[in-house]
Amino acid sequence: MSHRESQEGLLDLEDLQNAPKCPPYSEDGPIVSLEVEFRVYDRKKFGSFPVHARLALSGNLSIQEAAEQAFQKTSGCVPDEIDIFMKRRDSKLSSIVDKDAKIVHFFKNDDVLVLYDDRQRYTRRSVIESLINLAIVVGIIVGATALLIYVLSRSKRPNSQS
Repeated sequence: MSHRESQEGLLDLEDLQNAPKCPPYSEDGPIVSLEVEFRVYDRKKFGSFPVHARLALSGNLSIQEAAEQAFQKTSGCVPDEIDIFMKRRDSKLSSIVDKDAKIVHFFKNDDVLVLYDDRQRYTRRSVIESLINLAIVVGIIVGATALLIYVLSRSKRPNSQS
């Protein structure tokens, strides 16, 4: 083998190593990177798992199947009913009506799949927690105001000397 043939072989090998990476494909089609937000009511059943996760799922999965796989991959358990919504970052929730749509056609880069195990109970608990926090803040403000009034009233009293 000549020096020239050796160099050409090395160049071909280098081209193969530096070739652009193709998008990942599975037997089920393209892989979709999907951000998922879990809003779980039953923390005992599902244990502790991340509130936000980015998952690699088959693009040919339906939205319902993707939701089930997301719960399965993160907690090892799938709820009987899953309430499925989507949102763009920092926006309101949108209800998903067509849960049979393929995720590869439905979700864009900044979309987030939002999953509830029990939306009504989760929302009720969130409202109750917010009201408790509000009551604590109001209590602190009222207590601080009462203390300030007491201190000011004590300091403005003239000293009575006989």
